[in-house]
Amino acid sequence: MISIKPNKQKSAVFVKTSKYSLNINLKTLFATVKKGNRILMVYYLNGSVRGLGQDKQRMDDCSLAYQSYELDNQPDKCRLVIKLKADKGIWSAKDLAFSFKEEYFTYFQRVTAGKQGIMIRDVNYGTLISDEKEEFISKSVINEAYTLYPNLDHTNIPEKGGVDFKLSSRSPARFFREELKYDYFNTAGGKLIIPPYVVSLKSAKEWFGIGTIEIPPSEAGLHLKINKVRTEIFYNYNGSATVKSDKAYNCPEIAFIFENDKNEVIKKYIDILHEVGKAEPSQPQWESWWSGPIHCFFSDQYFEEYVNRKTTQNSQIGMIDFCNEEFMLKRINEMKRLGIKYKIFIVDYGWFRYMGNWDVNTDRFPNFKKTIDDMHSQGIKVLLWYNQYEVNMKSEIYTKHPEWFIKYPDGKPVTWQKLNLDLVLADVSIEGVRDNIRKNLEFMLSDKPGCLNADGIKLDASHIMYPVQARVQNPEYGMGELLVKNIMKFIYDEAKKIKQDALINATAGNPMFNSVLDQHRLHDASSMDNNNFDERAYAANICKAPCVDADDWFSYRKFMVRGMLKKIVYGVPSFYALNYRGDIDHTCEQISAENYQLLKSITEVYLHCPISPEHEIFVDKDQKIFYRKYKTGKLKGFYSALTLSGNQAVASYSEDKVKLCAIADTDIVLPMPEGSNSEKVYELYRDGALKEVEANKISDNVIFHAQKCSRDTVNYIVDFKLSKN
Repeated sequence: MISIKPNKQKSAVFVKTSKYSLNINLKTLFATVKKGNRILMVYYLNGSVRGLGQDKQRMDDCSLAYQSYELDNQPDKCRLVIKLKADKGIWSAKDLAFSFKEEYFTYFQRVTAGKQGIMIRDVNYGTLISDEKEEFISKSVINEAYTLYPNLDHTNIPEKGGVDFKLSSRSPARFFREELKYDYFNTAGGKLIIPPYVVSLKSAKEWFGIGTIEIPPSEAGLHLKINKVRTEIFYNYNGSATVKSDKAYNCPEIAFIFENDKNEVIKKYIDILHEVGKAEPSQPQWESWWSGPIHCFFSDQYFEEYVNRKTTQNSQIGMIDFCNEEFMLKRINEMKRLGIKYKIFIVDYGWFRYMGNWDVNTDRFPNFKKTIDDMHSQGIKVLLWYNQYEVNMKSEIYTKHPEWFIKYPDGKPVTWQKLNLDLVLADVSIEGVRDNIRKNLEFMLSDKPGCLNADGIKLDASHIMYPVQARVQNPEYGMGELLVKNIMKFIYDEAKKIKQDALINATAGNPMFNSVLDQHRLHDASSMDNNNFDERAYAANICKAPCVDADDWFSYRKFMVRGMLKKIVYGVPSFYALNYRGDIDHTCEQISAENYQLLKSITEVYLHCPISPEHEIFVDKDQKIFYRKYKTGKLKGFYSALTLSGNQAVASYSEDKVKLCAIADTDIVLPMPEGSNSEKVYELYRDGALKEVEANKISDNVIFHAQKCSRDTVNYIVDFKLSKN
């Protein structure tokens, strides 16, 4: 039940629910935010919305004062609007619009321009900034902060200095002299992925959170600046939105969330996005072949370069030379020899001559279309690597249309080198650039004569994105996070027009981006830490992302098998390095025959019951518990796959059979569907023979001893019958 009422003098409004309370001083515009008896924040509600004048001169927002309030008090949801007015300044009026629910409240600033239109420079919640001086500052005592991405960052707040959570889809741009150290957590876990825009905060023993519940046209979806005594919320627009004269503009809406622990805060944030209609369905389309498994030889290229290296220096340039038809066919034939089955093959970075044109590099792939056709004849689907921003300066699109590319403020094109290539960034707000993307997609995906007829794209490196300091020509198309969403959605929709069942494999992790991809790739999480993929899968599961491509990258050999065992439970397994393993730059170890056999055995377990949207996935990253369950059918509510014996075994279920792999000699306690009977356990040998294994049944568990599935035994089979009831 929500209680909201003004005091007798109507100088304050009091809000109270079972989760939190607010005391809003209407004159000073400070609110005391409490959870129980604990004061979490003394928060300045007004903030500031600053503009850009001629030559991008700063225009401050500092002359607004309280005028009145409006209250709509409903039993389950209450609304409050605080109205501010100014006789001068860049805004003629501002509203602070609140919506109160039992577990959270939201609010946003609504500004109204005067007789002059205003480009917005930045939006600040919690602090009023005037002449670069902070005049009113929110007070808080925060000792811990936590967010899911880039890689489940959890930090204490230092006594001096502070922490910036800059939750963005983009990496810092070296070509704009941005520093990773100060803008992002520098983890070894891989590149950034699009995060949910929420941070959990701890004050003493109480957790609460702050999140953005829309995709803003700003540098980051949420930029939270925290130190021991204050919390500031910041959105850098740099002119990405313009408010016309006498018109109003709603700044990003933020939520304050009150739950009992850090993970519950983030789960509630995701629920809020669904509740208010901002989150998108996680899997509106599903084709059976999307369940894979996936084979890509990109990491094999790295290791092949390593063993052939004739220099003491790492050479990524040399790695690209191994993206060629001969090496690709060698890896395909090796997979056949090993007997490791897959349904999707990715041709990664290097199949093209020039990014921008996306024409085939016929020096490396003289028969590329025939190779794709041959893969199709074997029942294998082909995805091609693609990036929407990076363009080679030698490409035809750049030489013909240099005006279509991002420039520095002095008008010079933004350029940098990558893999010994001179690159520029396409301004995707320009219709001509999008027309070129449309042509690229048709060439890759169409079955028309002269096209490649691939089955989908691996949309990669979306984090290589220009900041809002780089002005696009058509900011109305979107800037910042909104631009990322719009261009990814454009690519997705255009690909589906060409081929309805095209698979768009990309990286998101934010439920407001679900409509731009079919598979959520966990994106190059380093397997040097065997927890990284599990943590990203946990995050994807909380965020209700589309089906996970569990991905693969370089890793030490000892991590490879155990990591794959877990991945087949929470995602589509991917094989990127099946010749060597190591850390790419310094070590390289050949994969053993035993490892190959275990990978094959694990893959057979996966193929017995591939992942599907009809499975509910559970990931406990701390206790290392992994399973998925059927949502429909005869086994509804029971396991479709799970790990066993301390993650030393994995099993998958159909309606009358279980298939299991053990990666060590271990005792198995195998859950069975309630009321099942006639269970028989068999060892499956290399020659296809079956031998019954002694087993006992206690309650609904079948118990037996399993040997490591890398010797004569390749899998275990458990036959059973379901109860007719």
